[in-house]
Amino acid sequence: MRTPRIGDCFEIGLPDGRFAFAQYVFRHDTYGALVRTLSVAPKSLTIADLRFDRLLFPPVFVGLHPAVSKGGWRLIGNAAIEEFPFPAFRHTPSSGPGTFDNWKLWDGNGYTPIGKLSPELRKLEILCVWGYLDLQERIMNGGHSLIGEALT
Repeated sequence: MRTPRIGDCFEIGLPDGRFAFAQYVFRHDTYGALVRTLSVAPKSLTIADLRFDRLLFPPVFVGLHPAVSKGGWRLIGNAAIEEFPFPAFRHTPSSGPGTFDNWKLWDGNGYTPIGKLSPELRKLEILCVWGYLDLQERIMNGGHSLIGEALT
């Protein structure tokens, strides 16, 4: 197995027999592989069939090496990453469900304190690394994040 490279596209077999598709778009020194989830289809697709302009949800960090070696993420090719803006993430040091007023935005390099979340900022992903099985479950649930919904 070769080491995943930026631009690699993967087919993800889902428990219900469908397939999801994701692309490795960025590697962060602390959080690892940032992937964007492109689509879900009832059958296997080729890289030529993938649409890169529509995402199921914003890019997230995922444990990519275990996903490939143990989780059945199959490499289907590599595609150039054009005009990929690094996403902002929301972060709080608080834990457990609830409403917090100590939120920060993270831009990949540093944090900006923002306090309470506005409705618009609630749409940002939580800064975390997803396990590949958790990410597959999220895809199965239509992209909804129980993590993001529990913290406001």
